[in-house]
Parts: sequence; C-alpha cells; structure tokens
Amino acid sequence: MNTAAIPAKVAIVTGASRGIGAAIVADAGDVQALFDAADAAHGGVDVLINNAGIIYRRSRGIPDWAG
Repeated sequence: MNTAAIPAKVAIVTGASRGIGAAIVADAGDVQALFDAADAAHGGVDVLINNAGIIYRRSRGIPDWAG
C-alpha cells in the first residue's frame, strides 16, 4: 500500500479499559481540555473513536440469546 497517498490525520480513541483507548473521560471540562490539547499540539482532531462497550456475563451456562 502506498502510504504517501494517505494524508496524516489526528485521532482520539477513547472508551476502552486498556490499550490505546484506555481513558475514561466523564467530566465535560476534561473532554474540553483533551480537545484543547489536541488542537494546540496538532491543529485539531480529524477522527474521534469512542469505543465504549460492555461485556455481559451470566453466571449460569449459555445465555438465552446464544440460541
């Protein structure tokens, strides 16, 4: 793949409990500070990925929805 044809982008990835998205930002002031810092350092944000999710585990065998 020719990466020279892909322009550089700035991304913020949040919502995971580990890895590159390991950030829990619940306060509006913290969110604003995050974007302000990205703006100052990189001129803005092109991509935002909020990859929050939940793992639901049942204590009794196979879940009903598993078929």
